[in-house]
Amino acid sequence: MRKLLFTLLSLSLIVSCNKESDVLDYDDWRGTDTEHYISKEKAIASVQEIIDQYDMVYVSDYVVKANTPFVAFFNDSKSINYDAWVVMINTNPHSFSGRFWRYLYIDAYSGKVDKETMEWGFPSKGFDSSILKYGFGNSDDMTKSISEPQSGLCSFSAPEDSCNSWAVIISGGGIPQTNRECFWNDCSAIYTCLRYCYGYKRERIFVIMSDGTSPEPDMLDVSGEVVSSKLDLDKDGVDDVKYAATKRNISSVFDILKSRVSSDEQVSVFVTDHGGLKNGKSFICLWNNSEWYPEEFANEIKKLPSSVRKQIVMGQCFSGGFIDALSNCGNISIATAAKADESAYTLDGLRSEFLSHWTNAAAGNVPSADCNGYSGLSMEELFSYAKKADRCQYEHPQYESTPEKVGGGYGYSGEFLGYPEFVIPAHISTSKNGGYTFEVAGVPEHCSINWTFYRANTVNCSSLTYPSINVINTCSEAVTQNNVTVQVTTSGGWKYLCEKYIYQWRPGVVNTNLLIQGNLEKGKGTFNLPFSIPGANNDSDYVWRLYEDYYYPERNLFDNCEIYANNYFIDFNWTDDYVPTDYYVSVSFNNPLGEPTTIVRHFQ
Repeated sequence: MRKLLFTLLSLSLIVSCNKESDVLDYDDWRGTDTEHYISKEKAIASVQEIIDQYDMVYVSDYVVKANTPFVAFFNDSKSINYDAWVVMINTNPHSFSGRFWRYLYIDAYSGKVDKETMEWGFPSKGFDSSILKYGFGNSDDMTKSISEPQSGLCSFSAPEDSCNSWAVIISGGGIPQTNRECFWNDCSAIYTCLRYCYGYKRERIFVIMSDGTSPEPDMLDVSGEVVSSKLDLDKDGVDDVKYAATKRNISSVFDILKSRVSSDEQVSVFVTDHGGLKNGKSFICLWNNSEWYPEEFANEIKKLPSSVRKQIVMGQCFSGGFIDALSNCGNISIATAAKADESAYTLDGLRSEFLSHWTNAAAGNVPSADCNGYSGLSMEELFSYAKKADRCQYEHPQYESTPEKVGGGYGYSGEFLGYPEFVIPAHISTSKNGGYTFEVAGVPEHCSINWTFYRANTVNCSSLTYPSINVINTCSEAVTQNNVTVQVTTSGGWKYLCEKYIYQWRPGVVNTNLLIQGNLEKGKGTFNLPFSIPGANNDSDYVWRLYEDYYYPERNLFDNCEIYANNYFIDFNWTDDYVPTDYYVSVSFNNPLGEPTTIVRHFQ
């Protein structure tokens, strides 16, 4: 009897379970039965209307399981909470930046798009994907009406291996699916230009590119196929790529340069790549999505002797964010394709917009680029042309040179081409006792010259259109700060602007209420000039006096004081019970021209 009851109970439970399975909720059984997955074709069909609007589309190779973590290029790890086909759309394929990607998550069971997000590129980790569509569409909406540059390279040439400058070419690319063919083309163009237009020696050009010499596929070509990039950049049958784009290899190359570069030589660095932005900081995307930040780049540059000229040009997104860190390295010029918060672009998939104009001009294919009045193309001229020719309205190239002469007077040849220089000692001007000559040297032929002074009513000078002028101070103040500027304009319209802040001195005794500040009270007092006089470097150069009678300044009330300082300021203890209310304070010194100067102020 007990056995019969147990059997009946078991049958009842089985029937109950079977009935329960018939009404199992969708959310309970999806993710457990892969046989119910919709096909990739059906998933694509469900979003076909969206796909048709774009030119560059990827799709996951398989259903991505719920909670599978993935990294969309530069972002942190993320996931979705259900099994899904994932369609990834590059909404702006002309941009190198990955921040324009639209993700569609198609439920693997229902075929519904339950969620979509904007991400940085397609996943570098988490799941595999394949290209569904690969194109660049119509770029008319982002272009200016500037004619196409010529495509040929090297309209002029230097003798083979005649240049003693050095070059480093860097292209990371990220991963094979993001390493665009245009990066390889950029590297090939500048390498060819340096070798055959400027005569760079092969052993003085270091190419650091993607996976280096590996035969594995590492580049997405313009047709959408992932292939192994060629190592021969100039098609002469010799491999030119020697290093994979890793931090370790970059550091090794700069260690080599540190030991080989002479102090009077030049190192040019050319970067074409993806760039990213994390926590407000720009970075370059090296191989395997390694991030290389401005401070790391600057530390490599600082390995070079300080006197070495460094010429940097960068074409990646957010490249302007590197300017501050690199400019601190000194003796350097920096040109970037974009601001610190901007993407950089390609308009045809075969080349970078800004860098293609840069290299084309460097190769001598744009005669109008040489317009500064000197023979040869300076880095500043190359930047000026590339910025003007850049057709993309969304990127704004940036430039800085420290000092100006590095980028303005030198190009890829490494030879000094010429640059105007303002010849005047710092902080020196004229006095009423004589004039002082200001000169701008190294001016190219057929230029116009114009001198200006911020305080024009305080100077008397010869013609303002000559390379040198004699200036006499007419200001009534003991010392006045002025700004003198000279503009040199070449026949080609190129403008040089040189300016200096100077001091104008008036010797002798000068009564003024503008310079001496301070107060006298019972027990203590302090007086000071607003600045330390240039040229007066020690305490004995300043003689302070406090007196009641203007005509008897020799009676110095400071003689009865405890003086704590005797410089451009004076602090003292007033030990006398008597505190004058009407008095004069003076300070005497020799100005930087060697002329005796006394400043007097009447306090009442």
